[in-house]
Amino acid sequence: MIGNVSVVGRFDPKQNGFKRLMITRTSSPVGNPFVIGTHGSGEEVVDKFREFIWRECLLKNNWPTTEAKVWIEKRVVEVANGMDLELCCCRSSKDKLKKACHGDVLKEVIIYLAE
Repeated sequence: MIGNVSVVGRFDPKQNGFKRLMITRTSSPVGNPFVIGTHGSGEEVVDKFREFIWRECLLKNNWPTTEAKVWIEKRVVEVANGMDLELCCCRSSKDKLKKACHGDVLKEVIIYLAE
């Protein structure tokens, strides 16, 4: 049975049985390289990240770093083997209720590849 993947804010309480992984730019090889303000609005940088991951990384196998590819591969194996993951970003839970973040893209990718 495939595991669950959720996207949480850094101040959200950890869910029992879930492995929590930071996905920020400074703490993870899969942080969003597109910056709000520099590359567009919050929504625009998430859209750019989504296009980048699906087109460049998955379709063309053109990963920015080996570490990013390995990170995704490990998460896919974990979820495929039934592990539950929390992808933890720096955005607050209040923000996440209103807007998507790059963690939602990572969640989509991990679940898609695990299935």
